[in-house]
Amino acid sequence: MRLIGVAVLVCALVAPLCAQEDNQGGRSAKQATMSGYVVDAMCAKGMMKKDAPMDKAAAHTRECALNDACAASGYGLVSDGKYYMFDSDGSTKAKDLIDHSSRTDHLYVEVMGNVKDDMLTVASISEKDPPATGQ
Repeated sequence: MRLIGVAVLVCALVAPLCAQEDNQGGRSAKQATMSGYVVDAMCAKGMMKKDAPMDKAAAHTRECALNDACAASGYGLVSDGKYYMFDSDGSTKAKDLIDHSSRTDHLYVEVMGNVKDDMLTVASISEKDPPATGQ
């Protein structure tokens, strides 16, 4: 009887931890605030294969990001030389931000949300002044 009580206690303590895991390696999403350049997925694919992806992302134009084909690919964040794809709601928020931006390039933003691997679920996105060093 005592062994059953211990087993029930262990299950009660472990269950919430298991609920946070997923089917892809058991890692859960982590809350994060990240800064970088918002870039469409189509253009980011090529940028990430080149040297200095942060410089390429900084030079990426608003006009290109709003091009129908580029916009249809979705948006994401180039931060510290890595690309984080936005969820569909985040892509909608990013497109709205780009639509209303007065910048022609250097679309630097701060994003708050949950990050898991290279996927970013966006809670909020706001335009920020880009760093002076081009990062």
